[in-house]
This record gives sequence, C-alpha cells and structure tokens, in this order.
Amino acid sequence: MKPFIWQKDQWKKVGWSLQNGRLTHALLLTGISGLGKAVFAQALIEKILCSNPTNTSCGQCQSCHLLSINSHPDVLIISPEDGKKTIGIDAVRKVRDFISLKSHMGNKVVFIKDVENFSTGAANALLKTLEEPTANTFLILTTSKSSALPATIRSRCQMLLFPSTYAHETVEWLEQQIDSDINPHSLLEITNGAPLAVIDLVSSNNYLHINTFLQDLSELLQLKSNAINTAEKWFKKDILIFEWYYQIVAQLIKQATNPELVNKTDPLQVKSLFIISKLGLNGLLSFNQHLVKALRLIKGQSNKQMLLESLFLIWQQHTSYSQR
Repeated sequence: MKPFIWQKDQWKKVGWSLQNGRLTHALLLTGISGLGKAVFAQALIEKILCSNPTNTSCGQCQSCHLLSINSHPDVLIISPEDGKKTIGIDAVRKVRDFISLKSHMGNKVVFIKDVENFSTGAANALLKTLEEPTANTFLILTTSKSSALPATIRSRCQMLLFPSTYAHETVEWLEQQIDSDINPHSLLEITNGAPLAVIDLVSSNNYLHINTFLQDLSELLQLKSNAINTAEKWFKKDILIFEWYYQIVAQLIKQATNPELVNKTDPLQVKSLFIISKLGLNGLLSFNQHLVKALRLIKGQSNKQMLLESLFLIWQQHTSYSQR
C-alpha cells in the first residue's frame, strides 16, 4: 500500500525517522476525516514490518504476504466493536498482553483507530502503556478530533498533522477518480479540503444535492419558499444536513473574505455569490454562531426537524445584514 499524493511530506518525515532509527514509539496521526490517515497508517505498518523496505514496503517478503492476508502475528488493530461507539478498557488489556509477548518476526505494531472513541477508563489505562515503551514496538494512533483527547495522551505521543488539502496534485488525483463533468474544486471546498470525503460524496451521489441545497438557501433569502417546508424536505434526505449546512456556510465565509477565490464560471459558486450578496460577511458570521449551537444541540435529545426549521427561519432573517 502507498500513501496518497497529498501525504508525501508526512511520508518523507516518518520514512527518514524510521530509516535512522528515530521513529517514535507512539505516533498520533491527526487531521479532519477524509484525508486518508488510516491508509497512511497501514502503509507505515507495512514498511515497519517489511524485511526489505525501500520508499514503501517491498510487497514480496513473508511479512508483506502475511499482512496482505491479515494474518501477521506482530500486528494488533484496535477499533470500536460492531454496534459500539466507544473503545473500552478491555481493548487496552489486549494491547498490554500483545506488547508483553515476544515478537515473531522483529518489530511489532499496535494500530488504534479513532482514539478519541476511548472511554475515560480506557484512556487512563492507555497512559501507562504510552509511558512505558517496549523495544521494537510501535503504537500508531489516528484521530479526527485531537482536541477531544486528554492532554496527557497528546503529550505522550508525537503528533503528525494532516492538514486540509486544496493542492493542484490533489485536484489532479480527484480528476482521475471522478467523472469529468464534476468539478473537484467546488467539492473540495464543501468538504473542507478532504479528498476522500469528496469521493464519498460522489460515490453516494450526495454531491447532486449540493446544487439543490444552495438553490433552496437562495430561495429562502428571496422569500420564494418557507422554512417549514424546506426543513421537511431536507430532513427526509439521508444526509448529515446540519454538518452540510455548517461546511457550506464556512465556505461562504471564506469566499466572502477572499472574493478573488470565487470561480465565476462554476454554477455552484455563482449561487454562492448570490447568497453572499444577500447576507454579506457580517450576516454569515452571525448565522455561523447559530449553526455552531445547533451542532451541539443535535448531540442531545433536541427535535432535529424543528431545529432545522429554526435555522432556516434565522437564515431568512439575516438578509438585512448585507445592508449594515
């Protein structure tokens, strides 16, 4: 397995560390969802365990073969069990038992996916493992929410940041993965620079909803539709509408702040320009505060459809901000 093109700097960094025997025993890969951190981790695991690595694993040795059939004895993968959102203390016991055993083929690797899902007890138990590194044993952790991790865990890991990417090489990669009539630039903006999130949007056909959603937002501002009917329409769709709304408004704020970034030949961005002209930067910033509050409320027992209705009503009311 190879890392993605937008991960070349991170790959060069860990490759140098591994080659010079300076790879940390606990590496925390952090960045928003959709950047391919798990793929990077898998590629690194393969290189750590490979008998004849070059820039990547050789793909031919016994270790590579065992990894390809998910049977390598020196790898332990920890993630939430089916049907559960959190990782409990039993998982940490598995980690301790695993690293206490002698390696079969040299190095050993523990891969912990989405470490922010550890329960409080599990996170506390993990600290002891992080504080007492074992020779030739590496822990690779990933998180999309590093701020949700206890500071004690962050401080005991070396963090490797994966920033959002809008680079030309990322766009070229996307153009090879999706239909030529789909604009990868616009979808990257909507997904906050997460290429694999773009792929998910396209493969699920949810990207088709973006144009309609922007149109509906425009019609709300023009009072051509009402908030209750619009909320009912979008609430029925199988999408994360509140998260979508937040990402779209974040992109509108970015475009309002930097109008030179707007592509006036892109239909999606033309609709964005209309919304910006109606709300203005102040209106968008003010409305964003309501969205942030809504994102907190949906984690509880709030009536989500009524909450969406309320957001659309507030959206209409913010039109006046463009005149301030």
